[in-house]
Amino acid sequence: MERFDLYDRDRQRTGMTAWRGARVPENCYRLAIHVCIFSSHGELLIEQRQPFKRKWAGLWDLSAAGSAVSGENSRDAAERETREELGLEIDLGNARPVLTIHWE
Repeated sequence: MERFDLYDRDRQRTGMTAWRGARVPENCYRLAIHVCIFSSHGELLIEQRQPFKRKWAGLWDLSAAGSAVSGENSRDAAERETREELGLEIDLGNARPVLTIHWE
């Protein structure tokens, strides 16, 4: 079962963790990533979510997405999720996150 680091509003690790499926305490956040891969023609690669997913089953999603597991930063998680979901090895070493959103 996956364990996630919990963050404060300023994206700083709190030292607390939560297991997948557990309720995240108030004023704590999990780190989730989304990767958008575009072709040279500006076309966005999308994927269809598995039908057994608890949230948004069967719906279309960005190129790759998921949660950072404990010990990962957003770059590590984005590279891992892209490899797991699409079989693509990407190097985001010289990239920085483009967008950060807080949501309940």
